[in-house]
Amino acid sequence: MAIFTGQNGVVKLVTTGGTVAALTHVRSYTISQTADTIETTTMSGSDTTQFRSYVAGLKAYSISVDMYWDDSNAAQQDAIIVGDKVDFEILPEGDGTVYKFSGTVICTQADITASFDGMTEFTFAGSGDGDLTTTTS
Repeated sequence: MAIFTGQNGVVKLVTTGGTVAALTHVRSYTISQTADTIETTTMSGSDTTQFRSYVAGLKAYSISVDMYWDDSNAAQQDAIIVGDKVDFEILPEGDGTVYKFSGTVICTQADITASFDGMTEFTFAGSGDGDLTTTTS
């Protein structure tokens, strides 16, 4: 199994219906996946079965991306409207590599922050709308 450094990762965004384009100046990203559990425990009539049982329920995912603000990057500008649907691709190993996550999220957060002695930064976050697709080629 190979391991990779984060510096080669590529994040692409676009509002639904356009063509995905790479974000510039990305500093970090997160893909978070969760699954609900549904309890299936029943009365057993035995003191030996004292553990609960579960089945998997609905799944969800979210993404967040932290980057330096660049008002000339069209993909960043597409991501700043909270409530919009945004298509994304995340390539942890870099562009043109074998592993890719893709899907559509609804923008839930768009923050622009700055300090007097630092860079202006932009954070985008979204909740998954539909499937999270994992592609290996």
